[in-house]
Amino acid sequence: MEIKRKKQKTISNVFLKYICVLAGGALFWLLLLVLLVILLGSSGVIYPANYAEIQLSEATEKFRSALEITEDMIPPGCTYGVYRADGSWLYGTFPEEERESAWRHYQEAHIYAHGNRVYRFFYRDTGEVCIVNYELTVQYRNAFLRKYFPGIEGALILLYVFLFLAHTVMVSRSFGKYMKKRLSILNEATEKIRSRNLEFEPQHSEIREVEELLDSLYQMKESLRESLYRQWDLEKNREEQIAALAHDIRTPLTVIRGNAELLAEGELAEEEKEYNRDILQSVAIMEEYLRMLHEILQEDRVGVENVGEQEGAGERKNLCEESAWMERGAGEIREEERNNLCEEPAGEAEDWKNGCGEPAVEAGNRKSRCEEPAGEAGNRQISCEELAGKMEEQARLLASARQCAVVFRRDELDGLVRGNEIRMIRAFQNIVSNALDYSPAGKGIRIDFSSRGEEGEAYLSAKVMDEGPGFSAEDLKYAAERFYRGDKSRSSQEHYGIGLHTARRFAENQGGYLVIANGEEGGAEVTLYIRKLEKRTKTDGILIEKRTKTDEILKEKRTE
Repeated sequence: MEIKRKKQKTISNVFLKYICVLAGGALFWLLLLVLLVILLGSSGVIYPANYAEIQLSEATEKFRSALEITEDMIPPGCTYGVYRADGSWLYGTFPEEERESAWRHYQEAHIYAHGNRVYRFFYRDTGEVCIVNYELTVQYRNAFLRKYFPGIEGALILLYVFLFLAHTVMVSRSFGKYMKKRLSILNEATEKIRSRNLEFEPQHSEIREVEELLDSLYQMKESLRESLYRQWDLEKNREEQIAALAHDIRTPLTVIRGNAELLAEGELAEEEKEYNRDILQSVAIMEEYLRMLHEILQEDRVGVENVGEQEGAGERKNLCEESAWMERGAGEIREEERNNLCEEPAGEAEDWKNGCGEPAVEAGNRKSRCEEPAGEAGNRQISCEELAGKMEEQARLLASARQCAVVFRRDELDGLVRGNEIRMIRAFQNIVSNALDYSPAGKGIRIDFSSRGEEGEAYLSAKVMDEGPGFSAEDLKYAAERFYRGDKSRSSQEHYGIGLHTARRFAENQGGYLVIANGEEGGAEVTLYIRKLEKRTKTDGILIEKRTKTDEILKEKRTE
């Protein structure tokens, strides 16, 4: 149903209307004050401005013939003086300093004094001259008011200014409220768009310029709405494909693991056993990645559902419900693979029941993942020495698969780190994989493990160095950004700009950081810093002190 639009008006017309109201108000108050003066004059409260002049004109004959001019013959508010024909002073009310000035005005026939005061000259029968000084101004009739409030015209002007300012303020407030009410539609529309509430009916304004802005906003709203729906559809399709792919990966993984376990039951050479262990370890890592993928998909789905609830978008909520089946494949993987991992394989496969690809002897020092409570799986304390050993093993596997040499150097490592072991190794694997990809044929990579202290914190440092072209200036700035692929000399179609970003994100979440640099002799250097745990209890302090002394003794013996 189309909404009938109001009659349009422009802002200039609205402004002109209020200007006219303002000017009309100024004229109204002026006329009101004039009417007030007329009423006061007619009621005898005030004298008109020419009152003294009229009274003097009527008393001209009296001034000429009177034996002596007295003060009661002079109108209120006037002063006078009587002079002989030669200008000598006789009597009157002029102050002494004005007597000569008044006679000089008479001689020059100049009637205007200072301000709005006027002189008037009268000739008497006796040959004397009477000079009267009066003021052309409105005056109070009451002598008290005339004495203490002489400026009635000034008071009227101040009253007019006050009324005009009050009128201006009222008109301005009225204009402001009018415009605010008309512009509130814009604020409501922009606020709804900002909060992603795109399911609202268009409103219209009677002001043409505001209506044009509203039309633009509604067009933007519709474009944004269509764009979001396209994006949601793309996200839905992407999650469907990822869930389906994760489900399909389960089959070849199950086949690989089953065959590897069967091989472990037979008689194998030592080298073949090592290869078999590598296969089982890689399968376990891939299964852990699938579990993490399932969690990510579930978090995305919950986030979309929350958005749907907040915005009241029923259609989007339906999309979330329809996409819930995507998690089933990953869920099946997680449950079935974890059950399989918890089963004890025959023979050599017993060493891998912890699901992390670790020998049973090493796994005995902690709970297996199958025994960990939900929500804490993967988060544990691990010694720096043990973690470095597992990282070396993963680097060796990656280098062996690509037939690339790798040289390790490890300092004495002490202390513990806490975090998700799988994610620590995954971050390290991404760095090693990048280094292997960029190393020239026939060249290898170097990996150094060491401890480092900085700003009161202790870190486990894992530095990976290659002999490739190194990082460009732009790479050094953006290499860890998501989807950054950088210089063509250090990128290929097989890289998507995710590895270093994932490594940096893990390091920052764990409390460490990632450093990207170029080596002094060429090549790239990427260092992963993992923050160590430091306990401050007295008992721990004693243990650390004893361990430090023991390490020093051992170091001296090695030196000898």
